[in-house]
Amino acid sequence: MNKVNLLYCFDNNYDKQAFLSISSIVDSSDDFFEVYIIHKSPETFDNYKNDLLGYENVLNINIYKFKEDLTNYPQLKNKHVSEATYYRLFISEYLPRDIDHVLYCDPDVFCIKYTSSILSSFVKNFLNTKKPIGVNVEKFLTKDNQDYFKNLQMKNNVYFNAGVMFINLNLWNEIISKDLVKEKIRTLENIIILWDQDILNSIFDGNYYEISNLLNFRITYPINIKFFKENTLFIHYSGNHKPWTVEGALDKPSSYYLDIYQKYFKDKYSLKIKGTRMYSIKYLFKNTLNGNLLKLKFPISYIIEFTKAILRNNR
Repeated sequence: MNKVNLLYCFDNNYDKQAFLSISSIVDSSDDFFEVYIIHKSPETFDNYKNDLLGYENVLNINIYKFKEDLTNYPQLKNKHVSEATYYRLFISEYLPRDIDHVLYCDPDVFCIKYTSSILSSFVKNFLNTKKPIGVNVEKFLTKDNQDYFKNLQMKNNVYFNAGVMFINLNLWNEIISKDLVKEKIRTLENIIILWDQDILNSIFDGNYYEISNLLNFRITYPINIKFFKENTLFIHYSGNHKPWTVEGALDKPSSYYLDIYQKYFKDKYSLKIKGTRMYSIKYLFKNTLNGNLLKLKFPISYIIEFTKAILRNNR
């Protein structure tokens, strides 16, 4: 049996996105999956869990309640992220010791192509490298960011994105401990910009296997749509314009997420406002004039959900 262990770490703010992310992967693959989830309030995911267990290739879903106190961790107060961004630093405290790997995905990562059994093949190849993690490079050391690398105590000249990680759990557990995480938080507290991703880069500092952006294609603008279509299995909406915001839903690459959403939910859109009401209204007006609104599959439904989101927002 070709089996892949999937890992997600999130809170109730991302329940729906995590459900869609997992669904997009298991529904596009011939592999079998065991799913592991670390969650602040597991009961909020119960209905989605039952739906996921309906897939014949989902063997089990294991949910662990996150119990660490992260109240004073850096860059959480008045930021757009929640404490869930740090959960994956503590996976050694929750995951069983008898599994050798997990494929970790952020809940804003979605599979957009049929993968056959390629994921289990990637896992086997990765484990053969004897590296603790397999990740995609995000940026290189330059004159402009050399202080950033230095402040993170990095000797290597490459910084990776942690949105998709193949993890060799035996090696991970040898390297990362709760004490090490707390020590890194203490020493880097006033330096961290990208939360746990900075911590992971500081810890691994080049000790990883580099994977293709085929499995972690991050949306940046402008985007070459032709290249994107031909070279992507996993799309990662890592930027500010998430496709479930009133602004992000109008962006062309968001159509891949919306197709997945509309496959599983009767309402065509579920939208949130990223900024202020006025910003969102201006953004809609601009995209109405340039024709982007009419390029949506369901523009009337979008307008209805946009109006609901505006009325819910107090800013």
